[in-house]
Amino acid sequence: MPDQELTGIASRALTTTPVLFVAPDIDGPVRDLTARRRIDWAAVPLVLPAHGLARDYAADWLQRRSVTPNLYAEIEGHEAILALVALGCGVGVVPRLVLENSALRDGITELMVRPSLPPFHIALCVRERSLSNPIVRALWDA
Repeated sequence: MPDQELTGIASRALTTTPVLFVAPDIDGPVRDLTARRRIDWAAVPLVLPAHGLARDYAADWLQRRSVTPNLYAEIEGHEAILALVALGCGVGVVPRLVLENSALRDGITELMVRPSLPPFHIALCVRERSLSNPIVRALWDA
């Protein structure tokens, strides 16, 4: 769900999932940078979503720390971000729900950062006028 309500859209909350910074779980330069007690975020290569809430959350988090990001890549799709992270290309930002259901999860570790990024609020959304459709209404009522 976006932070602001959308006009003409009905929504029903389903779940929330944290948004995480994740790093490769293999030896290499990125792991060396993230294994330190204090991470030098300006030095860490970042694999960020090209756009969207996760990108906005990461950009805000970095800006609040006066960090100019060292962008390795801007990617469409969270699973693609996980692939580059697992290969050791950089640190990524993904929802935990995506990480937990990824075949790549064993090659990736969550970085504990404070403060944490805001969570995603996941919801079923539909145009309000579509609720008059019996099939949409049946799903909505389920």
